[in-house]
Amino acid sequence: MKKIIFLLLITAFVACNNGNNNHAVIVTDPTPAPPVVTPPPDPPTNNPVKIALKTDAGMNFFDGSVIWTWKTGATVRAASGVYAYNSLLYQLNNYGETVKTVALTVQPSFMTVSDPDIDNADMWAVENITPDQALNMGGMYKYYTRIYHNNIEYPAEGSLFVQQYKTDKMAMINSDVFIHGAGTWYYVNGSINNVRVVLPGFIIYNMDSNHNTAYINGIAVSWLRNFFFSASEWLKSGSTWYSQNGYSFNGMTLTEDGLAMSNLRTKQNIIIAAGSHVENGEEILYFIDCSTGWIIRYVPSTNQYIQTVQLYNGDGLNSTGAYYKPMLKPIIIENCLYFIFESNAYRYDFSTGLTGNFSTGVSEVMPY
Repeated sequence: MKKIIFLLLITAFVACNNGNNNHAVIVTDPTPAPPVVTPPPDPPTNNPVKIALKTDAGMNFFDGSVIWTWKTGATVRAASGVYAYNSLLYQLNNYGETVKTVALTVQPSFMTVSDPDIDNADMWAVENITPDQALNMGGMYKYYTRIYHNNIEYPAEGSLFVQQYKTDKMAMINSDVFIHGAGTWYYVNGSINNVRVVLPGFIIYNMDSNHNTAYINGIAVSWLRNFFFSASEWLKSGSTWYSQNGYSFNGMTLTEDGLAMSNLRTKQNIIIAAGSHVENGEEILYFIDCSTGWIIRYVPSTNQYIQTVQLYNGDGLNSTGAYYKPMLKPIIIENCLYFIFESNAYRYDFSTGLTGNFSTGVSEVMPY
């Protein structure tokens, strides 16, 4: 009897830990995924490239009709039409053809440039150093981040072992450079501290948990409830930014109460921003509940949100949301919402209201 009970407990444990395998994308569009052309045509396309797809094998491009592989191997998007590959920085035209190249000191793990014309660009690159590499270089057995500014180590040669983390994001806002690692944003070429959120045109920093104060885009703000510490997903409609848990910032004032999205604060840590989509002249904001797969549509002008489409059949558990949250990487490009699910890319079409297959073996969908 004890053996039977033990086996039942083991079975239940395995079932719980493999529960995510029971979730699946709800595909409603029977249209086949765009074909992958191998080898790529020459010239690659007669249509402007719309989308870049990062895969384990390299970087693919999509022109609205077909997908093809631009480069095989480690490839990094640095800006619109600018990609780093094999220690070279490529500037491409609208059709994916090389316009010019610049030699790089390393093959970067992440990179950003100030100008898509790489002859005039300020270049920032990050190289993630693995624990094995670090040990051979005289460091501890852990990840480190090495930073380069215009092909020169920054802030100075030998500073590598100060950055004891693995970078997983990088951003340039105007001339300010930020990198993210181990759950923290670091301001590379400046002195502001406690950076919490970094988005194009939107930065929250100098967070003070003792006094509930911070700065947003240089404006001092304060709040009463600790929900603000979880306000990590923000989207902009018009001149106002809105968080996934009911905060807004209009450029001068932080609003804490009264917005419909505040009703979702019990799920605030498993809701992510997908993007905005212009409908009837208004930027409508879209979020995803990672625990259920439902798209949340928020209309700022009426201060209302609804669940519109379920992308996958999540069970609503926080653990399910935590599992899918880093995986989905949703983005809205033109008239579609793209997302990743178990290494495959899918797209929800706003025109048809249908979700379909897009491409396999993809880790991220990006604007070209």
